[in-house]
Amino acid sequence: MNIRLYKILALILVFSMFTVSSCEEWIDPELNEDPDALTDVSMKSLLANSQFAFFFVMGDADMRGYSAAWTKHLRGADRQFLAVNNYNIGPGDMNNMWDSFYEDDLEGLQLLKQKAAEQESPHFTGAAKVLEAASLGALTDYIGPLPYSDAFKGESGVFQPKWDSQEVIYGTINTLLTEAISDLGTPAGENKVPLSGDIVYQGDVDKWIALAHSLRARYNMHLSMRGESDYGQAVSDLNNGISSLEGDFEMPWETSLAKANPMHQFVRERSGYMVDNDFFQNFIDGDPRKPKLYLGGASGPWGYWYQASSPVMFMDYPECMFLKAEAQYRNNNASGARASLKTAIQASLEKLGVEGGSWWTSLSSTIDGASGDDLLELIMEQKYIHDFGNPPNAYVDFRRTGYPDELFDNPNVGETPVDFPDRFPFPTDEIELNQNTPDWTTIYNNLWIFPNDHPEES
Repeated sequence: MNIRLYKILALILVFSMFTVSSCEEWIDPELNEDPDALTDVSMKSLLANSQFAFFFVMGDADMRGYSAAWTKHLRGADRQFLAVNNYNIGPGDMNNMWDSFYEDDLEGLQLLKQKAAEQESPHFTGAAKVLEAASLGALTDYIGPLPYSDAFKGESGVFQPKWDSQEVIYGTINTLLTEAISDLGTPAGENKVPLSGDIVYQGDVDKWIALAHSLRARYNMHLSMRGESDYGQAVSDLNNGISSLEGDFEMPWETSLAKANPMHQFVRERSGYMVDNDFFQNFIDGDPRKPKLYLGGASGPWGYWYQASSPVMFMDYPECMFLKAEAQYRNNNASGARASLKTAIQASLEKLGVEGGSWWTSLSSTIDGASGDDLLELIMEQKYIHDFGNPPNAYVDFRRTGYPDELFDNPNVGETPVDFPDRFPFPTDEIELNQNTPDWTTIYNNLWIFPNDHPEES
C-alpha cells in the first residue's frame, strides 16, 4: 500500500470515528423506528403462520403434484409436469418447496419454541414440536438428509449449515414427538399461556397429543424396510392416536380463488398441466369412492380433494387404522389386522360420504379369507386408494412395500426402461450456496430408510 493511500484511509477512519461519536450525542436512536411497525410477534400468530405455511406447501403442486404423478394418482401432461411425469426433474424444481418449508414454516417454529419457553407455555412448545416433526418428516421422506441441527443459526454467523443424515433426522422426529407428548400433557394449571391461534384444532390439546402419537407410529412404520420398526409400539401409539374423523389433521380452504385449496388454484390457473390418470381410474373401477376421487379440469367439476374449499390433509383417522392393520399383520396378528383394515376402509368411505353396499359385502368377505402376503397387499392397496388425498404418503408406502406393484411400470419415457425414482433432488439454492450440501447424484439413489439395490446415500 502506498503512503498517499494510507493517509487517505487514515483520514477516513478518523472522520468516521468523529462522525459516529458525534451522531451518538445528538441523533435520537429511535428516529428510524416506525411506530406503526410490529417489533414483536405473538405466539398465536407464529403458530397460525407456520400451520398455514405447512399446509400450503403440503397442498401445492410441488409437493402434491410431483408425488401424485409418480404414484399415478394423477398424470403430468404438459410443461414441467410432463417432464416430472417422465421422471425428468432437477434441482431447480425444488427451490420453491424448500424455501416454503424452511423460511415460512420451520424458521417461525424456532422462534415459537423460544417464546414458549420464556413464557412458560409447554402447550405451545408441544404444538410447535409436533408441527416441526411433521415438516421434517415430509421433507426427509422426499429428499433424505437435511440441514437441521446446524440450521437457523444465521444470527450466530452460521450461513452454511451442515447436513444431518436421514438416520439422524428420523431420530430427531421421534425425539420431538416424544417430548411433545410430555409437553402437551402438562396440566393446564402449570401452563401459563393457553394454546391459541390454532387454525386446525382450535387449541384442543388432547387432539395434538393424539396427533403426536399417530405421527410417531407413522415414522416408526416407515422404518419397516430397515427392519427397525417396533410394531408393538406402533400399535400402542395408534391406540392413543387419532380415534375418529374429528381428529384429522387437515386444513380447509375458502371458496374464493385467491384463498382456495392450493391444487385447486393450480388446476384453475394452469389448465392441462395435470390431468386424471387412467391407471388410477381403472384401478378403482367398481369402488364406491370413484365418483369422489378425481381431479377435474379448469372449469370443473372437481373431485372431493380438489374443490376450492377442499381440505389439505396430512394425517387422518383412516390412515391410522391402515397403519394399525399393517403393524398388526407384521406382528403376527392377522385377525387384528383384518379387523383394523375393515375399520380403515369404512372410515375412508365415511370421510368421502359414500356407502359401501354390495361392493363392501364382497370386499369384506375377501378380507376375511386373506392371509400372508395377500393380506398385506390388500392393506397397502386400500391405503393407496385412500391416499389419493395424500399422494406424498403413497409415495413413501410404495417405496417401502412395493404395493401396488403396477407402479413399477414406467411411464412413457421412450424405449429405454427406467427405474422408479427413490428420491427428489436437493434444491439448486442449497447446492450453489451451501458448500456442505451432499452430492445427491441421481433420483435413483435410495434413501437410508429404503435400502434396496441402489447405492445408499452417504
